[in-house]
Amino acid sequence: MGAMRHLLPITIAALLATGCVNTWEPPGGTGGGNGGLAPTLIGIGLSPVNPKVTLGEEIQFTATGFYSNQTTVEITDTVEWATSDSGVLQIAGGLDVEGLGSTLAAGSSQVKANFFEIESNVVTVTVTDALIESLTVSPGAAQLEVDGTLQLAAEAEFSDGSRGNVSGSVRWITDDGTIVTIDTTGKITAKGPGSTTIHASYEQGATTLEATPVTVQVVGEGVSVGEADVRVVGLDAVSSEAGATYTVEVRNSGSAPASGFWVDVWLNRTATPDPPPTSGDAYEYIELLEPSETTEVLIEVETSPGTFNSWAMVDSFANVAEGSLGEGNNVWGPQAVTITSDAGPIGPDLAISYLQGFVQVDQVLYVVDVTNTGDQVSSAFDVGVYSNPGFPPATGQTPDEVAEVTALSPGETETLTIIVRALPESPWQSYVLADIDGSVTEPNEGNNVSGFLVIP
Repeated sequence: MGAMRHLLPITIAALLATGCVNTWEPPGGTGGGNGGLAPTLIGIGLSPVNPKVTLGEEIQFTATGFYSNQTTVEITDTVEWATSDSGVLQIAGGLDVEGLGSTLAAGSSQVKANFFEIESNVVTVTVTDALIESLTVSPGAAQLEVDGTLQLAAEAEFSDGSRGNVSGSVRWITDDGTIVTIDTTGKITAKGPGSTTIHASYEQGATTLEATPVTVQVVGEGVSVGEADVRVVGLDAVSSEAGATYTVEVRNSGSAPASGFWVDVWLNRTATPDPPPTSGDAYEYIELLEPSETTEVLIEVETSPGTFNSWAMVDSFANVAEGSLGEGNNVWGPQAVTITSDAGPIGPDLAISYLQGFVQVDQVLYVVDVTNTGDQVSSAFDVGVYSNPGFPPATGQTPDEVAEVTALSPGETETLTIIVRALPESPWQSYVLADIDGSVTEPNEGNNVSGFLVIP
């Protein structure tokens, strides 16, 4: 099933080891089992997740170690770094430059980190010739308790119209380091009560782009803050060449952002997965999920054909503070999954890969990315916006506004701007649905819809 996430107890001598660099071939999937030693390193989370960077710029990666006693430690200078294409991206392992990536050519390269047999999540780095035109940081404000942490995410719009994660390329500054500190990838740690501001900037030649500052409040002892509530709201699986591709839909229903957590799937179990910390057969890492935000995670599992009782779990290491109610809804299953030996084409598979709603003077502007994650060209289809339907829309339901996509090739993404000429008086739970009339035959219909909370 791939590399184990938890095998070895960590000694002081091992933590003092120096990281190094090698070249590797991307694996077909990752996996792990359960371990019994404590405290033991059981996982490595690599940030930023799937970043984009302009050719000639550098990008900083951070490795976070997850331990069986539910603590985390930054181990960027301890792990070994690897890249799948050193002609596109090289990762440094020397003293004081551990995890620093240098871009050499336009293209893409996968990056991972490992400590002996324990491997991180794999991230795909896109190196582009396009320049950055604007910069945004989310969440726009945060409230933390002392010693609390939160991963900020910086996103840029590039001159070719695309967007990407640039958290490892911007410069992060805090106005008051006694209240919060921030690392080179945007992870903040609360140090003492008070309020401060976080700034993110990107230097591009003689131009400096700055995002809207983020206000962070750290509360004192006895003051409660909002809590996240991450949960699995959908699970689908389709046959792939290696076995199965799971699509896990994860939502944060809480009032605070959730950052730095895992989503695990189990191919076949007769009982509910063990309580955290635990590991599935395969897993992926989520860097940040804001309140009311939903995201889809694709997880590959190697297996032979058959019918299985599959499970999914969010926050499998219990790193997110959710409260007693939130911790009770992190597991999904069992769900029957049938995997065939047919390695032929699966057809087009439409997915909403990005959704944002912007309130303007007299309208709401929805920016939507639709991606064909399948292996065949999709014929024409319509994408509909449902501004405030009450329930997620289903095929055949009339939307408020529609945009047409004439065709979409495998791996291609179409960016749409759809205007609803009305303004919310109270928050709208909006949805976008791809292929509103069901004209495209797909192996997975569960990723055609996505939601976003539009706040007046």
